[in-house]
Amino acid sequence: MRARSDKKKKKQGPETPYRVKIKHLLNTSDFRQIVSRGKKQKVGAFSAYFAPNPTENGPLYIGIVLPKRHAQKAVTRNYIKRVIYSYFREKAEKLQKAGTIVIRLERPPAATDRKQLLKEIQQTIDAVSTKI
Repeated sequence: MRARSDKKKKKQGPETPYRVKIKHLLNTSDFRQIVSRGKKQKVGAFSAYFAPNPTENGPLYIGIVLPKRHAQKAVTRNYIKRVIYSYFREKAEKLQKAGTIVIRLERPPAATDRKQLLKEIQQTIDAVSTKI
């Protein structure tokens, strides 16, 4: 048997910088509030609604609305969600000032290829980051 050490092991590698907390919007009332009162930015089939963060270092709230009538296949809806969340993680520091962002699919996407769909999602999120 190995003897236990009371000391915590230090993580190897460089120290990680401050990371923005990303939280998911879950309540219908929160979605309605942002859509009705927030600013709107539309790019292609996607619309982004956002409301400013009252605190400087508050968490970034993300909500995604993908109606089945616009993206019938669950595979497509899940792919869109994965892409949005991963791109938000990359751009979290720039988007932190936005506070709460809701991405909504307004109509069926014209992009049939996943690369085109990815580009359209990135353009929508980039448009929000420039408007803040």
